[in-house]
Amino acid sequence: MGALQAINGTPLQKLKFGPQMIPHLSWLKSFYADGGMMKFRNVILDNGEPMPYADVGAQLRASVVTWEHLPWIRDIWGKDKPIIMKGVQCFEDAQLAVEHGVDAIVISNHGGRQMDRVYPTLYMLKDIASKLKGSEMKILLDGGIRSGGDVVIALAYGADAVLVGRAYIYGLGAGGEAGVRKVFAILKKEIEDTMRLLGCASIYDLNAEDHLLPYPFS
Repeated sequence: MGALQAINGTPLQKLKFGPQMIPHLSWLKSFYADGGMMKFRNVILDNGEPMPYADVGAQLRASVVTWEHLPWIRDIWGKDKPIIMKGVQCFEDAQLAVEHGVDAIVISNHGGRQMDRVYPTLYMLKDIASKLKGSEMKILLDGGIRSGGDVVIALAYGADAVLVGRAYIYGLGAGGEAGVRKVFAILKKEIEDTMRLLGCASIYDLNAEDHLLPYPFS
């Protein structure tokens, strides 16, 4: 963390991180050799340069995106390419996504980092998925997926797929690529074990009511 703060800080601020950075010179060398801080190549600033990662907070605060921008986004992205909208937290927005031709939504509260007291994503999923039955909208969910059992519960309550964040990041930090592979092997085994205990041969057989899956927010 100290090394990254030094990279982002002013020259004077960087000096205080010197003792922390000295043991990690090989990491700093590879960091800069790889291009340093990432840039958002799909967000071009007024000066014609891609937006640096460090500026994303300031750019988001200065930006206002509404449903009216969606045709413009689709035109730039490509009319034949799928659009996935992340951050849907209520049925009303999910329905608007259907009406605007969005291909998939991600029910997400962004880890609870953006606004305090938002509902857990599983709570939102139960309401949204039941009301979107019959539509072609694909529903994804993230937030709190820590085990294969969590994956099964989300699928049973109507998600088509889940997104996993911290689990694979922990694996990456602990063991690199091998660590990530291990994480997914663990999740796969837990999914299979959970489904065996439920008596389900396929994920398409999952149903929260039929299998009395736990739901902590009802």
